[in-house]
Order: sequence, then C-alpha cells, then structure tokens
Amino acid sequence: MNSVHTDTRRPAPPSRPPSSLSRSLLINFEESMLKGRFPPSGQIEGVTALISVSHGKYFQLPVKVTKYDLCDHGRPAPYLVLLNPQKNVEKVFLVPYDLSDMPSGHMTFLRHRSFLVAVEDGKRDASPGANSNRILHSLIHLRFQRSTSGRLSLHHGVRLLYRNRSTKVHTGGKYKLESSTEGPRNPDYCPCVGPRLTSQCWEGGDVVRKCGVVPGVLAQENLLRDQFARGISYIAACYVKYLEAAGARVVPIRINRTEEEYSKLFSSINGLLLPGGNADLSNSLFSRAANIFYHLAVKANDAGDYFPLWGTCQGFQQLSVLTSNKNLLTLTDTRAVALPLKFTTAAQSSRMFRSFPKDLLASLEEENITSNFHKWSLSVQNYRRNAKLKSFYTILSTNSDGKVEFVSTMEAKHYPFYAVQWHPEKSPFEWINKSGMVHSTSAVRASFYTASFFVSEAMKSQHRFSSPEEEDAALIYNLSPVSRGRDDIFVQTYYLD
Repeated sequence: MNSVHTDTRRPAPPSRPPSSLSRSLLINFEESMLKGRFPPSGQIEGVTALISVSHGKYFQLPVKVTKYDLCDHGRPAPYLVLLNPQKNVEKVFLVPYDLSDMPSGHMTFLRHRSFLVAVEDGKRDASPGANSNRILHSLIHLRFQRSTSGRLSLHHGVRLLYRNRSTKVHTGGKYKLESSTEGPRNPDYCPCVGPRLTSQCWEGGDVVRKCGVVPGVLAQENLLRDQFARGISYIAACYVKYLEAAGARVVPIRINRTEEEYSKLFSSINGLLLPGGNADLSNSLFSRAANIFYHLAVKANDAGDYFPLWGTCQGFQQLSVLTSNKNLLTLTDTRAVALPLKFTTAAQSSRMFRSFPKDLLASLEEENITSNFHKWSLSVQNYRRNAKLKSFYTILSTNSDGKVEFVSTMEAKHYPFYAVQWHPEKSPFEWINKSGMVHSTSAVRASFYTASFFVSEAMKSQHRFSSPEEEDAALIYNLSPVSRGRDDIFVQTYYLD
C-alpha cells in the first residue's frame, strides 16, 4: 500500500525513526503521518496544485509530495479503513505480518493490540503492577487462509474494538502508544475448515480438535519365546501411553490387512508411528505394511494432504531402508546405553527441536538421557554416500559407540517425516532394571516434548473417520493390555490377531 501526503505551506515535518511500523502507525492514519511517526520512502517532484481562495480566482503553487510505503521491511500489511456516515476516513488500522511459511490449505489468525502505556521521564514504567495501568486503545482480529493453489486471503470477517475517544488520557500523567501482533502457537497453522474438518478450531490461541487427534501405531510380529504372546502381532503399551500423554488417541494398525484396507485406514488416521522392535526390515509383515503407508504418505504430502510419520529405533531403520531402497545399516555397540545427543547446526532451526526449551536442549546435549537399545545403526558415512538419503533427510543429531559415528535423529527436508534412533517413550513408561534406562526429569521431559511435537504435527492432518462410531470401533481402547511385570522388557503389551 502506498500513500501520498502533500503540503503546500512547508516541508513535511521531520520524522523520528521508528523501531517498527507496528509501533509507528497508531490507529489514526492522518495523525500518524503528520506527526512524523514514520519516515517517508521518497519524494515526487514537479507536482503543482490549483487552489481557489475565492470565486473565480485560483493560485498555482508548487507542491512537495512525500511518498510513504506502509509496510515494514518488505512485509505485507493488510489495512482496514473505517468511514463515517459522511464517507470521510475515520480510522485506519495497519497490521504487518509474515506468513510466508504457511502451507497451502491452512489457516491462522493474527490479533493486533494497541495500548496506552504510562511512562515516567520518557521511559516506560517498569514498576510492579505497571501493566495493570495499560489502557486498551484498539484490538483487531484477522483470519487468514492459504488456498490449495497457494493464494493468501482474509476470510470469515474482521473483528474490531477501539476507543471512540481522543487518544489523550486526562489523568495528568504521561502516556505513549504501544502495539503488538500475536498469533497462535503449537501449531502456528491449522488445516482449513472444510467438510472433512468441521471438528477442529482454535481456542485461546491453540488448536483444539474437538474429536481428538488420532494417529496410528503399527504392530509387528510377536517376539520369539514370548511367554505372554497371543495372536500374531503386538504393540508395546509404552508407545500408546507416549502418544496419549500428548493428547492423542491411538489406533492399532494390524499387519495382516490388504492394501485396500490400509488405504481406507490411511484416510482416517492423522499420522503413523513406526515403533522399535526386532522385525525383518525387508521380508516381514511389519515391513510390508510400513512400505504401503510410507508410499501413501509420500503421495498424499505431494498432493498437499498433510500426513506425518514418526520412526523410533526400528522405525528409524525402516524409514532409512524405504527411502534408500536398500539396507545401509552397520553394527554398533549400542544395545543398552544412555547417550547425550551431538546436535548438528541444523538442529536449532529444525521443525522438531526449534520449540524445545533451551534448558532441555542443553540437557539432551550434555546428559546421558537418550536410551539406546539397538545393534544396527545408520552410519554418518553411509548416509553421506547415499544420494537418496542425503537429499531426503537432514541430520539433526549424531552419536558414536567409540568407533562408528551414527545418525541418531533426522527429519525429512520436504515431508513431515521424523526419526529417532533412541527411545524417548521408555523413560516414563518402562521400568526394567537395565543399563541404558533413564528416569530423570530431563529424560521424561524429552519424552513429553517429542511426543507433543509429533501429535502437533498430526493435528495438521485433515484425515478423519466417517463417523464417531467408526472411530470408536478402531481405537485401541477396544483391546486390553497384558501386564508383564516391571522387570520385563515391556511393562504392558497389546496383542492383536
């Protein structure tokens, strides 16, 4: 948006450089410009004005035209103009924003507030209770959506509150106007409301799915010599509890279903967790089902249909095999050991770790709190030598057994696929007295934050069951876990036919 201000009497008043535009344009458009709250972007030369001071007499005067760009450092800024009954401009509201990272088919909102804030000797009052003296000057609530074609637009109306009075405060004290723009967090964006997503909304700045987010956990063949085994497959209950602790409900994915059944189930769940275990990564029912869901997820995400995958330990290894079309794993001495993560430079800006508290990232980097129970690893060397893996995944952390440096955390560059070679689910939910098990506060926090991240990714999926009854019938609540005791490898296990 460009604006032009003309002055035939004197040059435009000197401007005071603002810290940002959101603090410069303070509710009244004309007042903000005339009082020099933001600097001009340039001058327009050679303009004259014809001014009539009486009937039949005109004066031709040179005009100095000052041009203003109403955006902040190239950021777009939607504006709202209110006209009074005489069609004159009453108020202008400008809200700078940057939604360049919002995916297609998603929406969000921005809430722009301006306050009158008490100041003392030109400084803001920082004494206790000072914020209670703030007076709300205006609030504007905007909703944005990005279509599947990538077009960004406002939708569902605009909500506005403002003081219909002068900006002066008659208390004898000094005040200044301050403004800020806020939006939702965790996640920042929500899939657009449509016929398949009528049960999702924002409340208090966060996304709330009234029907709940429903990821799946893939089962695997029963372990040999499992005295508790029944049926043909199992899911360790710790993975179910891990996701439930982050606010999800879990659908067990059986390993003996047809591709058509998997395709239907894929359109109903909001993500898939590939657990740790001991299945064959090439010739097992587990690997067959994982392969089907992996390619369904790739195809869906390519079409703008958000669907996240998470792999833990064996799940990490399975994802590496599916992406590279070969088994590149190397033997490592990591069967029962707790290690600190060696973060790469990419970790800080990664989707997975960028919202983690700094003290938790420090604990992950400095303390032995990531439980490793695997003998096969993807070495950094093999990762770098394989073009498919290198172009598909970004390494977020590595570890070493003293001889081999291996990848311990990675995420896909262009897909919501995530993998950890370690076991964040064990710290809060498994109690076997074994080397490598850690129950410290930091380890439990790491478990919660990884689960919370994956569930927040699953919230972005638009998949849902056709009815509440169909969803209820699919949930793991219809199965009863078998208690194996605290000294077993799993405290509880679900067995499936």
